[in-house]
Amino acid sequence: MEQAVRSIMGQTYKNLEIIVTDDCSSDSTYAILNALAEEDSRIRLFRNEKNLGIVDTLNNMIDLSQGKYIARMDADDISLPERIEKQVGFMETHQGYAICGTNAWHINETGRVTGLSILPGDNDEVQVFKNFRCPFYHPSVLVRAEVFRQNMYKKEFEYAEDYELWLRILYRYKGANLRESFFCYRILKSS
Repeated sequence: MEQAVRSIMGQTYKNLEIIVTDDCSSDSTYAILNALAEEDSRIRLFRNEKNLGIVDTLNNMIDLSQGKYIARMDADDISLPERIEKQVGFMETHQGYAICGTNAWHINETGRVTGLSILPGDNDEVQVFKNFRCPFYHPSVLVRAEVFRQNMYKKEFEYAEDYELWLRILYRYKGANLRESFFCYRILKSS
């Protein structure tokens, strides 16, 4: 989790608010997050009073955000330094697009690279691919904030909340994945 947050703190795109929520962890997570928040004033740290689960926690974080774009991130993955800069650059030059993901390196528990994804790139490829499989790595996306706020996650689709959301968004908007890999997606034996 610390490595994931630090990978966002170290982005080349510096104009960030970093919203982090501890969903009732029972270990030292909150203390580590608190120390990171003291280190970086861009971090806005929240702690749920009870475990809300991914859907409610994500929707709360969307409500708390104030930026033009919302980038997703999970606690066990790593964003490479140029990820957000490249995604914002794409979105700024492609106004008809609502969502931008990235290809990803697959890493194991220790962070060793075990593979590389090749996701659909342009909107035409994404629109076809979505009918067969999820076209984005959930924690790698950057979405226009107004689109996210109009299309929140739905609790009845927990465990597929991202795929259902992308289908709704892609029905009305364009989406793409950057061809380069700016993200490390951790695949655990328990996944």
